[in-house]
Amino acid sequence: MTYSTIELLESRIAPAVVAISQFIDQDGDAVTIKVTTAGGDSAALQTALETARSLELVGDGLQLTKLDLTAAIFKGANVSIVAKPGAEGDGYVAVGFIDATGNELGNVSIDGDLGRIISGNGVNSVAVKNLTVQSIGAYGTLTQGNVGDVDSLLNGSAGKIVIKEDVLTASLTTTGDVASLTVGGNLVGRNETHGLVAIGGDVGAVNIRGSFYSVGEGKSGKLTIGGDAKSITIGGSVLGSDAVSTEMTGQIHVIGTTGKLTIMGNLAGGRNAFDAGLSQVTLVGDVGAIEVRGSVFGFSRFGNAGFGSGRIDVAGNVNTVKVVGSMIGSGVALSGSIEVGGLKTFWMGGNLIGGEGGDAGMLKIDAGATESITIGGSLIGGQVKVFGDLVKRVTVGGSIISQDVQGSCGILGDAFGTRFEKITIGGSIESSEESATGSNIRAESIGSLLIKGDITTGRVGAGTGTEIRVQEDIGKITVLGGIYGNPENTGKILAGSMGSLLVKKDCRYAEIAVGDGSSQLKSVTVNGAWDSSRFAMGGDSGADALNGTADDGPIFGTGAIAKLIIKGQVSGTVGSTDSYRIYAPTIQSATIGGVKYAFGAGAQNFNLGITGDVTIEDIT
Repeated sequence: MTYSTIELLESRIAPAVVAISQFIDQDGDAVTIKVTTAGGDSAALQTALETARSLELVGDGLQLTKLDLTAAIFKGANVSIVAKPGAEGDGYVAVGFIDATGNELGNVSIDGDLGRIISGNGVNSVAVKNLTVQSIGAYGTLTQGNVGDVDSLLNGSAGKIVIKEDVLTASLTTTGDVASLTVGGNLVGRNETHGLVAIGGDVGAVNIRGSFYSVGEGKSGKLTIGGDAKSITIGGSVLGSDAVSTEMTGQIHVIGTTGKLTIMGNLAGGRNAFDAGLSQVTLVGDVGAIEVRGSVFGFSRFGNAGFGSGRIDVAGNVNTVKVVGSMIGSGVALSGSIEVGGLKTFWMGGNLIGGEGGDAGMLKIDAGATESITIGGSLIGGQVKVFGDLVKRVTVGGSIISQDVQGSCGILGDAFGTRFEKITIGGSIESSEESATGSNIRAESIGSLLIKGDITTGRVGAGTGTEIRVQEDIGKITVLGGIYGNPENTGKILAGSMGSLLVKKDCRYAEIAVGDGSSQLKSVTVNGAWDSSRFAMGGDSGADALNGTADDGPIFGTGAIAKLIIKGQVSGTVGSTDSYRIYAPTIQSATIGGVKYAFGAGAQNFNLGITGDVTIEDIT
């Protein structure tokens, strides 16, 4: 048998061509510039490299102010600039400007600081295959001979960008996608120049291990992404600047979707507003998860912050939001707040604290269904504002306490669209004496509501007290403390219909009303005293706007209270013209102070207590 053989031809891939240039920098380091291309003439490349470098004498050494790689011979070139320490050197080189305008580059690495780089010839080009530098902008324009600027542009896409230390009062912009971005230090601004990284397209993992902040009162760090981001991790804090200017920084802005945003430190505002129409963190698309391991502050160490400071604004939907610390508003609108299009779960370990600015200290959910909202601490002038159609669970570990600030405090659902399946308040719901707005829970319906403390209104005079207002049905209400209002502002529970009510302690100036006269209320139980309080079912509040008084309108419907129990003493006010009524279309069973009252057919009423102004009435 005869076998044919095929002779292997030698590779037609052109061998790599290398050019090297060396010099001693100003602090004594031996610097080597190495340029490698896929092919070409080695002598021509060497000549081109010697021509491309611009060196200036600084002290006893040389400064590389510019490396001009715009010639066609450098297309696709790999560039490395390495420094080896001399007797007094530090092992780092400072490079002024790498100019590869119109040219694509391969791998670029610099053993030191880079003042500026320009490469690529358009969005569809590969501006640089990979870029690794020690820092960007550490010396401003000094390393460029005090000419030019510190604004780098990769006009196209890039692979891995690694900046081992800071982006210091400089900017790096790409017009295309980036495989990944790592900044080992901080994004730092000074005067009118910020530490900016702007990616024009999509990016994989973004890892900034330091913080966003400003030196003095200059601009702070800023990160913008024009496409999608797989993940963004900030190892420190995102801090706004305290400069007074029209464009503030300390800001993250993503146009596309975001897989996960993690801020290991705090999100804190500066003294002025952020870019027009933006918040400190603005995420336009959907987001998988947001986690802030510190707190969200709407103020700076110098006082009140600007509009949108300490704020996360997501136009799309978010799966989970976690804030380990607290959210704190300031005297400026929308500060110390989080607003999302839709949200599955929210968890916060600390307090939600409002401010004097409108909607400061607020969690706002604009649409959709939510599994759970958990706040480990208290709502102190803060708001949970929900416009979605369903929230399965809300848990507040502490209390809901109003302050003398703008806007209402509490859990505020859409009265004509938000259903809460279960709300648990670990402490009390109370309005301070100074607050004119009160503490509130509002919804279209609530399945069950548990308040482990009291419902208290401290406000005396004009304004509103503590109020639970449900447009349609509230199933089961349990108050482990009491309900305490005052003659001018009662502690209110107002609902379209109600399943049951249990108050473990006293009711003093309480106002409880069920608007639907056809409701079937299983039980109303008060274990303590009933003092100057009212219960109305199926009536109209009349001219005095109080439910359960003498001027209430006609009582309607065929509803009933199956069982009403008041275990303590019943009383009204002595020597006044007040009236305190307990009424419903039908009261099937009532036990007051151990005395059982029997209601037969037809309307019946009984006087209760010793003040002569408290009655219980079966209307039909």
